Order: sequence, then C-alpha cells, then structure tokens
Amino acid sequence: MCCALITSRKLIEGGGSSNWAFSSGKKLHLLDIFEAPIWIFDIEKHGMWWANQAAIRFWQATSLDDLLNRDYSSDSSTVRKRLRQIFDNAPLGQPTLDSWTLYPAGNPVPANLRYTPVQIDSDHRDALLIEASISENEGIDATDLRTPLNAILGFSDILSTETTQKLAAQRFREYGLNIHMAADSLLTLVNDLLDLSRIEADQFPIHPETVILRPLLADTMEIFRDSFDARNISLALEPGPDVSVISDARAVSQILTNLLSNGLKYTEPTGRVSLSLAAPTPVRPTLIKVMDTGRGISPEELSYVFDPYFRGSADVAREINGTGLGLPICKRLAELISADLEIESRVSVGTTVSLFLPAEIQAAPAKS
Repeated sequence: MCCALITSRKLIEGGGSSNWAFSSGKKLHLLDIFEAPIWIFDIEKHGMWWANQAAIRFWQATSLDDLLNRDYSSDSSTVRKRLRQIFDNAPLGQPTLDSWTLYPAGNPVPANLRYTPVQIDSDHRDALLIEASISENEGIDATDLRTPLNAILGFSDILSTETTQKLAAQRFREYGLNIHMAADSLLTLVNDLLDLSRIEADQFPIHPETVILRPLLADTMEIFRDSFDARNISLALEPGPDVSVISDARAVSQILTNLLSNGLKYTEPTGRVSLSLAAPTPVRPTLIKVMDTGRGISPEELSYVFDPYFRGSADVAREINGTGLGLPICKRLAELISADLEIESRVSVGTTVSLFLPAEIQAAPAKS
C-alpha cells in the first residue's frame, strides 16, 4: 500500500481533524498529483462522489462526470453492508485496510484498499475516501500457478520420454505421487480463486435453515481423518452442548473446513488441533472455536491474515503449500451469514480462531 493518503491528509486538513468534511470536491483536486487511484464513495446514495485522475483511468471512465454518473444500483446487499460496516467501525479521518476484488469494465482486479471515513456535501452524508493499491500481477504471482504446472509437465515428461523411461521405471510410484500432489495443489488454487470470485460477485446464495451444529462439526472433522496427513496430530472435538442456529450450513461447513485445514498445515507432528462449541449467553452468540498448537502468527502479520494471497514470511510460504486465500474466504463467508470471525495467536504457542454465529440470519433479498 502506498502512502498517498498519509501525505494527502496533510494537504487536505490544513488544521484540525474536523476537516474530514467536504462541501465539494474542489479541495480534493490536490490529490490528482498522486499515481494511486483515490476516490470518494457516497455510502448513503451509493455512488461515486469524487475521484482523482488516476481513479478515472482505473475505472476506465472518459471523464470525472462520466464516472460520477455511473449507476451502482445493481451492487449486492453484501457490498452495501460491508461499506457501511467499514464507516461505522472507524472515526472520521481514521484509515483502515481491507482487500476487495474490483471490477473496472467488468474485469476482476484484486486490490488492497485504504478507507478513510469522511462526510460530504452540506448535509454531511457518510462517505469513504478510498485509496487503491493495485497489484501489477492482479493479486497472485504467476509463479503460484506455474510451480504445480511445471511439476506436472516435468514428471509426466520423464514417464513418457524414451530417453528417461528407464529412470522412470525405477521411480514410477514416486513420480506418479509427485504428479498427483502437483495436480492437487493446482486444483486447490483454482477452487480457492473461484470461491473468492463467486463470493465477491454475490454468486454465493445464502439459504437459511436449521443447522444442528455438533453433528456438522463432527462431520467436517471426519473429512480430515482420512484425507489429511494428520496421523501424528491429535484431532479432537471437545465435549460440550449441542446448539442449533438458523444459518447456511454450506457456508459454516466451508469456514470450518478452511480453518481446520490451516490448523493442520501449521501444526507440527505430535501437536493438537481441536474444535469446541459453546452455547449462546446473554452477552455472546453461539461460539465455535478452532484451536491449534502450531507455530502461531506474529503480531505484525496478524493484521494481514485476511488479505488475499498473504502467506506470512517467505520462509513459511516456501515450506508450507497454500494459496493465501483460505482465511479471506472465511472472512467473506462469515460476513455473508452475519457472523464475526476473530483470531488470537502467539508464536510457538498456537492459534485460536473464534466464529460467533447469530441465532438467526435472513435470506438476502432477490436481485431485481
């Protein structure tokens, strides 16, 4: 993320923090000097209010008026709710970070965004000043795709080329397993990319139903007993009450699947991964916890774990296979079912992810 808004704050304020209210975009034209796309989105009217030249180019508009006159009425309720939550959870002038997939001209572009709550026009409507940091590789390094493809091509070539068939015969099983592992890695990456795109494009419909949680937790955990190499890791469902909620079983199961997969990947042999379920209380909704005794996450990295493609330090990324999309998908799914997701972690001690489920969710209104 570039530091344009840090500098722009000095340019715009010219004094106290009360200057995060703008009666017009005139003062904001100072931000045209920055290369980063910066715009103000009117939350209450749900439309563009102002943009710098870089934003006009990014959104592929012919002019500022062209961009401001665009219709955003087809945006999903999830998008609207997310923008409102960002504004409500920070004071005026206090920036926060999040990651979205934007769609200039209908093409998906992953971006890291910095949001600053502001007020606009004479009626002081709620709005967000947004700065976008666009990855040149559109969010994921091509190496992530090329690595498993190269392995598949390389080992299959050994199995099929005359000059290497003798070597292949000696190690046939090993090469077959390597091809399978590479293909599985590629399939995981593609599935994660498709899941995230579907969620952010509002193509993951929510169907509220009665979900009995304890059997769902047990069934989800059983998936890993056979399909994940967890032989030396203790995998347990803690004793506790059974609880029912009105939610989307598919979304809850996918969140738990991703969280358990992470816990198992980052926990050393002889470690422990467990699930627990706690009934709601007057001050807390139903709580599901996924706990592991793995390597943990440093405080510096903890604030980035919901950013797409973030996988921690280079050493961890090299050592452990993954896409960096599991937790972002969990976060987006939690938002869809009105749940909260919290992470606590200590290096060399472990990580606990808490999923707070409301008693009941409503189906999203059908698109017109």
